[in-house]
Amino acid sequence: MDDPREQWAYFFRRAATLEREELISRLAAPIFTEATRFLELIVKTPKDREIYESRLKLQRDEQSRLEAAEARGEARGEARGEARGRVRMLEGLLGLDTPANFDSLTLEELASREQSLQRQLRERGIG
Repeated sequence: MDDPREQWAYFFRRAATLEREELISRLAAPIFTEATRFLELIVKTPKDREIYESRLKLQRDEQSRLEAAEARGEARGEARGEARGRVRMLEGLLGLDTPANFDSLTLEELASREQSLQRQLRERGIG
């Protein structure tokens, strides 16, 4: 069954008589897994439904936290890369070699190094 309309028709015809695992195995698309979960929710008691919804909210909250942490990490990585580029440029202007531990410097250490290099440029009358 490749036609989505046929899949949905099958789902609605068989959902009441087949077990969840059987439905999911015959209709492997994620949308049918979610639809099966939703049907299970409809037949639950109010207390079961509350537990299900709480667990679902917890899962969604955790996913949001993970995505936000990933975005912060990416932004921090980009800022660190930009700072490395500025420091390397300043070192080049001053004719300095990049220190051996350069790649392990934190963003804060890079900012401090950048300030120091800018001060050296001003003292030499270059910047």
